[in-house]
Amino acid sequence: LHSHVTRDEVASNALKSLCDLQRVVVVSEANPLKDDKVKRLLELLKKTARPSRVFLMDNLPQFQQRFPFCMRQGSETFPLPPCPSELWVPEPEKRQQPPALYLGPVTCLERRHEALQCFKIGAVVQLVDDLPNQTPLGLPGSIKLQRVQVAKMELETFEGTELEAQQRTLDLAAKVAASSLEASERILSLRVPCFLCGPWSAVVAALALRRILVSELRTTEELCGFLKDRCATTALPHVAILALNLALGSPSPECLALAVPAQAAQLRQRLGEEAATVPLKTVRSVLEKVLAQPSEERFRRLKASNPRVQREVLAHPEAVLLLHLAGFTTISRDLVLPGTAAMGPLRQ
Repeated sequence: LHSHVTRDEVASNALKSLCDLQRVVVVSEANPLKDDKVKRLLELLKKTARPSRVFLMDNLPQFQQRFPFCMRQGSETFPLPPCPSELWVPEPEKRQQPPALYLGPVTCLERRHEALQCFKIGAVVQLVDDLPNQTPLGLPGSIKLQRVQVAKMELETFEGTELEAQQRTLDLAAKVAASSLEASERILSLRVPCFLCGPWSAVVAALALRRILVSELRTTEELCGFLKDRCATTALPHVAILALNLALGSPSPECLALAVPAQAAQLRQRLGEEAATVPLKTVRSVLEKVLAQPSEERFRRLKASNPRVQREVLAHPEAVLLLHLAGFTTISRDLVLPGTAAMGPLRQ
């Protein structure tokens, strides 16, 4: 940008054609508020890229140490690598999993990996809708790749009645919710900084953040606002919002009426009629016990350490989602029904 500022006649067109800036950091060797070149740059950005936020810094060595991949010599013209958005980093004294969480496009994996290495990212969780046809990414050996299959977005090509379209939308949202819950569990088990990318990755990030920042982010609106603030390009479509509501256990009665049969049918299709009977009966038994004795704590918590819970519930994303639809939430891998949860969804 320095060269653009010193050549005003081409700077405007260059920024318009080359930049899609959301946030800009301007680093000056002196006080940036008194630097004429900084002022000219800010005027230029205002006329062209109009970023959502601008940060001014006067400590160049500190910036170089934190973001070395952003530094270029005057003769270098190749663009900066795509940079992940930092969603969460715990306080140094707290040992939480994962140690950091980043979100971004798959293009962050397709070029030089300076940004990933700078942030010490040790795991990439890539959501894909077609596992067999994924090409190798050529990641450094220090970065482990995990791929999670999610539902394919096919609503645009669907033709049918409005009711059929609504049912298809809900079916897709339920599948996204189930696979996103599974992916968020993987993320929360990691002991290295994690980068999340691929279709529906924002839903997975929201579910992981809901578990990490449980006292701060409680509603879908709060989660979406948090994501938008840290990753300005994140936009959750209607299906993603619906999937998030399903996974968080806050659907409407109309949504429940469609989602529950859809999840049961999906479980039967995946396991077969006979095999699916076991997890479905277990879910029904859990709900009936809570309704019969709502104040009994032992019925409101399914412990992940219990082999039967592992085998008949946690091993099946559809069964987990059914309990989430009833109001259960996941805490340290256990399924827990909060004391404030309404009984209406359980009865339905």
